[in-house]
Amino acid sequence: MKQKLLNDISNIYSIRASIMTKLSELAELCICDYLVEAKLSEDDLVEVNIGIGKICFIMLEDSIEYRFVPSTKLEKLIIKSIASMKSPIINASEQGLENKLVSTYKELF
Repeated sequence: MKQKLLNDISNIYSIRASIMTKLSELAELCICDYLVEAKLSEDDLVEVNIGIGKICFIMLEDSIEYRFVPSTKLEKLIIKSIASMKSPIINASEQGLENKLVSTYKELF
Protein backbone atom coordinates (compact mmCIF):
# COMPACT_ATOMS: atom_id res chain seq x y z
CA MET A 1 0.00 0.00 0.00
CA LYS A 2 1.42 3.36 -1.03
CA GLN A 3 0.47 6.56 0.75
CA LYS A 4 1.28 10.23 0.13
CA LEU A 5 1.95 11.83 3.51
CA LEU A 6 2.57 15.35 2.21
CA ASN A 7 -0.75 15.31 0.30
CA ASP A 8 -2.61 14.16 3.41
CA ILE A 9 -1.01 16.84 5.59
CA SER A 10 -1.76 19.41 2.88
CA ASN A 11 -5.44 18.40 2.88
CA ILE A 12 -5.83 18.21 6.66
CA TYR A 13 -4.32 21.65 7.28
CA SER A 14 -5.48 23.31 4.03
CA ILE A 15 -1.91 24.04 2.98
CA ARG A 16 -1.32 24.25 -0.75
CA ALA A 17 0.41 21.17 -2.12
CA SER A 18 2.95 23.40 -3.84
CA ILE A 19 4.09 24.73 -0.46
CA MET A 20 4.46 21.20 0.89
CA THR A 21 6.47 20.29 -2.22
CA LYS A 22 8.76 23.29 -1.74
CA LEU A 23 9.32 22.35 1.93
CA SER A 24 10.12 18.79 0.92
CA GLU A 25 12.59 20.00 -1.71
CA LEU A 26 14.23 22.30 0.83
CA ALA A 27 14.56 19.37 3.25
CA GLU A 28 16.29 17.37 0.50
CA LEU A 29 18.76 20.21 -0.08
CA CYS A 30 19.47 20.49 3.65
CA ILE A 31 20.13 16.76 3.93
CA CYS A 32 22.56 16.87 1.01
CA ASP A 33 24.31 19.84 2.64
CA TYR A 34 24.64 17.90 5.91
CA LEU A 35 26.24 15.02 4.03
CA VAL A 36 28.70 17.26 2.18
CA GLU A 37 29.67 19.01 5.43
CA ALA A 38 30.17 15.67 7.15
CA LYS A 39 32.30 14.38 4.28
CA LEU A 40 34.45 17.53 4.38
CA SER A 41 34.99 17.08 8.11
CA GLU A 42 35.75 13.39 7.56
CA ASP A 43 32.76 12.30 9.60
CA ASP A 44 31.09 9.18 8.20
CA LEU A 45 27.88 9.29 10.27
CA VAL A 46 25.09 11.86 9.91
CA GLU A 47 21.90 11.79 11.98
CA VAL A 48 19.11 14.09 10.81
CA ASN A 49 16.20 14.70 13.14
CA ILE A 50 13.09 15.08 10.97
CA GLY A 51 10.62 15.55 13.80
CA ILE A 52 9.00 12.12 13.68
CA GLY A 53 12.32 10.38 14.06
CA LYS A 54 15.75 10.52 12.55
CA ILE A 55 17.38 9.39 9.36
CA CYS A 56 20.85 7.98 9.91
CA PHE A 57 23.33 8.08 7.04
CA ILE A 58 26.56 6.09 7.06
CA MET A 59 28.99 7.11 4.32
CA LEU A 60 31.18 4.28 3.16
CA GLU A 61 33.98 4.48 0.61
CA ASP A 62 31.78 3.86 -2.41
CA SER A 63 28.23 4.04 -1.10
CA ILE A 64 25.89 5.57 1.46
CA GLU A 65 23.68 3.49 3.70
CA TYR A 66 20.73 4.97 5.54
CA ARG A 67 17.93 3.98 7.83
CA PHE A 68 14.98 5.59 9.56
CA VAL A 69 14.65 5.42 13.35
CA PRO A 70 11.23 6.57 14.62
CA SER A 71 10.99 8.92 17.58
CA THR A 72 9.93 7.43 20.91
CA LYS A 73 6.57 9.18 20.57
CA LEU A 74 5.97 7.81 17.05
CA GLU A 75 7.05 4.32 18.07
CA LYS A 76 4.62 4.30 21.01
CA LEU A 77 1.83 5.65 18.80
CA ILE A 78 2.48 2.97 16.18
CA ILE A 79 2.38 0.20 18.78
CA LYS A 80 -0.79 1.59 20.37
CA SER A 81 -2.51 2.03 16.98
CA ILE A 82 -1.72 -1.49 15.79
CA ALA A 83 -2.63 -3.06 19.15
CA SER A 84 -5.99 -1.25 19.32
CA MET A 85 -6.60 -1.25 15.55
CA LYS A 86 -7.87 2.34 15.92
CA SER A 87 -6.65 5.23 13.80
CA PRO A 88 -5.21 8.04 15.92
CA ILE A 89 -6.15 10.61 13.27
CA ILE A 90 -9.81 9.58 13.50
CA ASN A 91 -9.62 9.70 17.29
CA ALA A 92 -8.10 13.21 17.14
CA SER A 93 -10.80 14.36 14.70
CA GLU A 94 -13.57 12.97 16.89
CA GLN A 95 -12.06 14.58 19.99
CA GLY A 96 -11.79 17.93 18.18
CA LEU A 97 -15.42 17.73 17.07
CA GLU A 98 -16.51 16.76 20.59
CA ASN A 99 -14.62 19.73 22.07
CA LYS A 100 -16.27 22.12 19.60
CA LEU A 101 -19.73 20.75 20.40
CA VAL A 102 -19.18 21.05 24.15
CA SER A 103 -17.83 24.58 23.72
CA THR A 104 -20.84 25.58 21.60
CA TYR A 105 -23.23 23.96 24.08
CA LYS A 106 -21.65 25.89 26.99
CA GLU A 107 -21.99 29.17 25.05
CA LEU A 108 -25.70 28.55 24.47
CA PHE A 109 -26.40 28.04 28.16
